[in-house]
Amino acid sequence: MQDQFNKILQEFLENKNITNNKVNTASVLLFKEYLKRMHVWYEKLNMGEKWFFMYRLDEAHNIVHFVDSHLLDSVITLEDFRKTFDIGMFYVDNKGLDIPILYGYICWELFKEYPQFNKYKDLPDPYEPVIKILKRGNNIRRGEMKSIEINGQVIFKDLDFTKNYLPSFDDEFLNYLDNNCERLADKGIPNSEKIQDMWKEFREME
Repeated sequence: MQDQFNKILQEFLENKNITNNKVNTASVLLFKEYLKRMHVWYEKLNMGEKWFFMYRLDEAHNIVHFVDSHLLDSVITLEDFRKTFDIGMFYVDNKGLDIPILYGYICWELFKEYPQFNKYKDLPDPYEPVIKILKRGNNIRRGEMKSIEINGQVIFKDLDFTKNYLPSFDDEFLNYLDNNCERLADKGIPNSEKIQDMWKEFREME
C-alpha cells in the first residue's frame, strides 16, 4: 500500500508548478469551493459542528480518518510524511496546511473505492478544488482569528453554500482569472456575477 501511496505522491509532484505562484485569485475561489464541499462531507458524517474548527486540526482535512481511521495503518503517518519535505516547497511549520491537505488527498485517492465509502458515492470529490491550489504553486496556512490564508490572503470561512464559486476547474480558465482580475492588495476577488461574466468571455475566446 505504501508503494501506491508513493506513486500518487510522485504523480502530484510531477504535475506541480515548481515555482511559487504569487497570484492567488483562482486559488482563493478554489479554497472556498473546498470549504463548501468539506461542509457537505462533515454534515453527511454527522459532525457538521466540527466543520467550524477545520482551521485548527491537521486531521480535519483527512476524510479517510473520519470514515475509517484503521485504513491509515497501512501507510506512512502524517508526522513522518511531513519530515520528507524540505522547507521551501511547502509550509512545514505548525501553521502550514499544505502537507496535511496533500496527505489527506493521497489517502483519499488510495481508499476512495473501498467498501467503507460506498454510501458516500453521491458526495462530491472533496479534494478536487484544493489539490489544484497546491499544484498551481500556491500555499495554504492557518491565519489569525480563525482564518486560513492563501499566500497571505486571509479567507474567513464563507457560509453561503448556495454559491457556485467556479464554473470550471480547467487550468486555462483559472489562469484567465489570475491574469485578468484587477486586484489591489487583498481586495478584488470577483463575485459570482463577475466570475460568470469572465467564464462567458473565456468560452468565447475558444
